[in-house]
Amino acid sequence: MFSFSKKIIVAFLFLFLTPSTPAFSNISVVEISGKQIPELQGKEISKINLRVFRQGQWKPIPFQIDEKSYDPLSKSRRWVLDQAFSRRTDLVPGDGKWDEDESLLFMSKDMAEKALVESTPEHPVLEIRSGSAYAYLFYDPKNFALSSESYVKYNPAADEVDALGYKNSFSLEHPIIQEALIPKNQKVGKPENILDRFKIRMLLGIKHFFDVHVEEDNITAKRVGYRAGPIRIIRRLAAYKSLGPFRVTPKAVTDFLFYPYFVQIPSQLDNPIDGRKILNPDSKGFAGFDFTRFFYGSKFYSEKNIKPVWVDGTMSGEEKNLVTKDVNWWVVTGNQGSLLVRMDWDPRLLKEGISCDLYYRDDQKNLKPPEMDPGEAFVGFALDFTKIPAGNYMIYVNEIFPPADFKIGDEKKIFGQVLSPSVEIR
Repeated sequence: MFSFSKKIIVAFLFLFLTPSTPAFSNISVVEISGKQIPELQGKEISKINLRVFRQGQWKPIPFQIDEKSYDPLSKSRRWVLDQAFSRRTDLVPGDGKWDEDESLLFMSKDMAEKALVESTPEHPVLEIRSGSAYAYLFYDPKNFALSSESYVKYNPAADEVDALGYKNSFSLEHPIIQEALIPKNQKVGKPENILDRFKIRMLLGIKHFFDVHVEEDNITAKRVGYRAGPIRIIRRLAAYKSLGPFRVTPKAVTDFLFYPYFVQIPSQLDNPIDGRKILNPDSKGFAGFDFTRFFYGSKFYSEKNIKPVWVDGTMSGEEKNLVTKDVNWWVVTGNQGSLLVRMDWDPRLLKEGISCDLYYRDDQKNLKPPEMDPGEAFVGFALDFTKIPAGNYMIYVNEIFPPADFKIGDEKKIFGQVLSPSVEIR
């Protein structure tokens, strides 16, 4: 059970989600795999160029191609990172050629008009169409053009991500801890931090043995490395839980993917212990966002609680009666910003009847140290670990920062764009 609990913790962390329908097309990211473009498989990535045709002229737009390589630790192909945080870390390099499981990424808002292009076997040009918008992929063009614009920026010295839709920062001492979250969709004044801290509180009771208390401060975590492109940042984190000098969970390694308006955390859960047999019934835990009082006045609603309630530091009768069972997504929204969070579960866990429950507290008098801003305005997920069987699973934590004109009811349009918009390539 330890393995699963740790990796759930890592997955819970920061989080985040996706693109959108026409109303939100400005936040959508197009992702195309090498498999979709067999003409360029095996070609040198450094010679691939993406442009659009706008108002009679060819324009370069921000794009990136992320490589993969075989990782002997995970025994799978993982994203290639550009920089390691420690000189003792050996990152697996890429081969510089576009393979079928590697990705081309760009923003759909940058697509433009249809153009007439000349394509030759030596210098192929491929047309990418999404709806009525177009982009063109050139290989080894005579005039190579790159955009200098970047939609996501990473400061490794401060462990800070600055994107179009948000700004996140993490603790340098405990990189699993998110310390600041600034939505840029706030409607009042200069964007401010709305997060007291991302908190994790867990009790795992081992039958006939001992209890393990888990909090974000007692999780050992380190940054492995990162890749910073103009469309997404990949930040790899390794973490585990120890008791004294002994490591009690396998190391979990997770890639946090930061896009311009959303963050996604895919986590592979390797759970060697059957919680149904090993854990005591009182094993419990939760993880989520403890907001500051600056966020008071926002509205909260969720998958099972469509009628909004006010976040104001006092638990109303409506808040006390919120449905908490099987809640996989929730929203907080107001003048201080909007945030949508969703958990996508491995189908095998869903088949076992396992999903997250809502964890909600709105009480300015209740303290859960450490506190930068005393009190709880806490929204997150709770999980019953006693139901988790042994096995390998995939879960996705998604966080979305929609445009400032987001309205209650728009979340379904956004959730409908979890995947990249469909494209035609010829």
